[in-house]
Amino acid sequence: MSFIEQERALFDLLFDAELRTAFISDPKTALQNYALSAEELADFEVIRPDALSIDAQMRRSMILSQLTRSYPMSLSLLSYLENGLETTKLWITSALMQSPPKQRPLLFGQSMAAWLKQYSF
Repeated sequence: MSFIEQERALFDLLFDAELRTAFISDPKTALQNYALSAEELADFEVIRPDALSIDAQMRRSMILSQLTRSYPMSLSLLSYLENGLETTKLWITSALMQSPPKQRPLLFGQSMAAWLKQYSF
């Protein structure tokens, strides 16, 4: 039994909102793209959906507080835009978290820049 695929699935459950929503509705279907044995899949049956959601929210908030330190002026601007600060939470994804830690602020900033292009200043 290898825990690597279980770790990958759990990581994605924490940082992929769509997967988390699918998992809450139907765990087996949501995890079908992971190479999990029946025994490994059974481990996920004991995860409480509410606890998973809380854990994901707490992690996202902690990571967001670290990333936003690199962009104090940009965050000030975002706070004035409709759903600006809420949108930043959407940029904390599995892809971002799989990137090397030193690259995360840059990738986060690129997401912010792309989102801000929809506004005219």
